[in-house]
Amino acid sequence: MIALLDQLPASGRAALLAARAAARPADPKLLRALEAIPELRSPHFDLDADAVRLGAAPDLDEAAHAGLMAHLKELLPWRKGPFSICGDLIDAEWRSNWKWDRIAPFLPPLKDALICDVGCNNGYTLFRLAAGQPRLVLGLEPHAPYRLQYEALARLIPPLPVLNEPAGFEALPAFPECFDLILCMGIHYHHDEPLSLLKLLHKALKPGGTLIFEGIGIEGEGTSAFFPEGPYARMKGCSFLPTRDCALAWMRRTRFRDATLIHWTRCTAEEQRSTEWMPFASFQDAMARDFSTTIEGNPAPHRFVLKAIK
Repeated sequence: MIALLDQLPASGRAALLAARAAARPADPKLLRALEAIPELRSPHFDLDADAVRLGAAPDLDEAAHAGLMAHLKELLPWRKGPFSICGDLIDAEWRSNWKWDRIAPFLPPLKDALICDVGCNNGYTLFRLAAGQPRLVLGLEPHAPYRLQYEALARLIPPLPVLNEPAGFEALPAFPECFDLILCMGIHYHHDEPLSLLKLLHKALKPGGTLIFEGIGIEGEGTSAFFPEGPYARMKGCSFLPTRDCALAWMRRTRFRDATLIHWTRCTAEEQRSTEWMPFASFQDAMARDFSTTIEGNPAPHRFVLKAIK
């Protein structure tokens, strides 16, 4: 752990240590579930598979395997995935491999890179990035239950050059011109000032570094953004959902170069849905019956991905 922290600037190390000290304690029930996960350290894994493979069926006998899956289920809900755990599947709410397939052709070389994933959840993308042999992948995730999911999965295979830390985008000023690649996916619409967020991302990138910026927008002409007065698709505090041109204008306003819209599509219940591992309300419950609008009558959401260079 210390060696991984040493890959970061002193200001960044201090910020992460302060975030650890200030982090709210996790639910004791979740901590007990984590402690029951074996330190398997299986040599059988594939980080570049659609369902990230951690362990193989022969690693555990039937009783131990059943116990492992039961303890992982205690960490519900699983938002990101899928994961193949010793031959069994965690079918998460999001088909995160679809997101990965969208961005993978546009990533810079990952080998020996210093990477940050802002809002990394349970680390599905951290595992996929680690397959590229980076120097370090730093995940920032303030929500403790998601970090515990990552810690549980990380116990199953040998250590990776990955940190998943209890901090959010607010920690980025501690990493000036630090990262070769930053991913910021599914974050902007939860915050009131997308331009301020983009400025922080810009400052944390090395000159020539790459930003992958993913979010929700709406169809429309010109550089406008929709600002819902109340909940949007049952999300409280949702703000500034841009048109295509508006999202690109955000990039230009914050001094990014070569901004490119690499993906734009209507959100669907095929990509985000309830499963055994996330058995609560999901996308279809937030939309009108014909999916033409949100349940509140707002414009339907579209998922976009932008790539830009500092």
